[in-house]
Amino acid sequence: SDHDLVIGFHQDNPFMMNIGLYYIAANEQTEALFKTMLSYLVRNPGSFDQGLFNCIVKPHIDQTLWSFVINRDNCVTDTILTNDTELRSLNLTLARGDGFRARFIP
Repeated sequence: SDHDLVIGFHQDNPFMMNIGLYYIAANEQTEALFKTMLSYLVRNPGSFDQGLFNCIVKPHIDQTLWSFVINRDNCVTDTILTNDTELRSLNLTLARGDGFRARFIP
């Protein structure tokens, strides 16, 4: 597949990607995603991992194809510290590129 992420939606919340099952291509972007997530979760152990994933990934997927998923801001809802240095660095890196090529499983 030419996608970075193949992921399903949460069964009872269509505005949230479910991290219970996903396929991730091994590339620089996805490596940076998981390194940043793991580092953040170690430094903020009470954080919601699925909320963090959604907070990071949603701004960097094709908004025209997946606009309905953007309706919930997980950064705010799940109190993710978006001013975190590593999150900001990853967001800037992803914003300079093409973001994530995502495919969703309904």
